[in-house]
Amino acid sequence: MPGIQYYAFVGTPADVAVRLYQLPKDVVADVFYTLLVQGDELAGIHVFTRAAAGDREGIVHAWEGASLDTLPDRVLALALSAEPGPALREKIHTLLRDHGEFADLGVVPCPPTPRGAFGHPIRPYAAGGTIRAIVVAA
Repeated sequence: MPGIQYYAFVGTPADVAVRLYQLPKDVVADVFYTLLVQGDELAGIHVFTRAAAGDREGIVHAWEGASLDTLPDRVLALALSAEPGPALREKIHTLLRDHGEFADLGVVPCPPTPRGAFGHPIRPYAAGGTIRAIVVAA
């Protein structure tokens, strides 16, 4: 049964970017992975889904707002309390969707590396102070 991967980083935007780009490639090859980012005055969520692991295209949904509030804590609690697999993936996806209105960015080519997947979503935080970024893959 597939597992779940959860990574959390806190630091300057440049430091967090380096850590995100060094994540294992299999993180962005999963059926579902998401990036949650919280800056001083801006927060964002990018959800990437594929029909099957390794597919070349997938659907991306994005949310932007002022704060993630307790969402990262709730995602971690859910990830630690449930059995890995499709049911957990759906529970995490539902929890994220309940956070707010997501924009459907459509079907896009799936980046083969974490840098390709996370580089654009963290760009708006580059001039800020400390950020925190959470990646969950299932």
